[in-house]
Amino acid sequence: MPTPQRQIDELRDEVTALRAEVRALTDRAAIAELIDRFSRDLDEYTAEGKAFDATWVRSYFTEDADVAYPPGSATGAEAIATLIGGTGMAPFRRAHHVTTNYVLRLQGDRATVRFNLVATHVRHDGDLFTVGDVYRGDLARTPGGWRFARQGLDVTWTDGPPPGPTDRAPQDADVTPP
Repeated sequence: MPTPQRQIDELRDEVTALRAEVRALTDRAAIAELIDRFSRDLDEYTAEGKAFDATWVRSYFTEDADVAYPPGSATGAEAIATLIGGTGMAPFRRAHHVTTNYVLRLQGDRATVRFNLVATHVRHDGDLFTVGDVYRGDLARTPGGWRFARQGLDVTWTDGPPPGPTDRAPQDADVTPP
């Protein structure tokens, strides 16, 4: 029969292991929510004509984050806001992003993620542009929660005409969808 001290030590070890498992599950859920909110906001901000400003960026990225997307790369919240709000989403009046297959690797206050994206975009001329992409990123735990420190996007396939360098919302036009 184990001694009372050994029983206490075993319980302490079990509680420590359970805390680590709960922390990992909580971290995974928080990162998945970050990805889901990011995708939802890309859609809603585009549809509502809201600005992708630095405050918005800071809710998803660290202050010094790096991003690399097909339309360009940027470092820092201000530059990322300009990229996403400009060549990233400006050519579209609506978008629908669906993210799946999150593969996360947690390493303390850091994590890596890979996930798939299928996004349909409605251009201002009404044409559809649909893409299948793979996102890869590094994340950091911050006082405000998990944030992307690096995010990259690789295009797997496309359908429909991609936006060109001059595709923007018509000036002085109501681009809010019906």
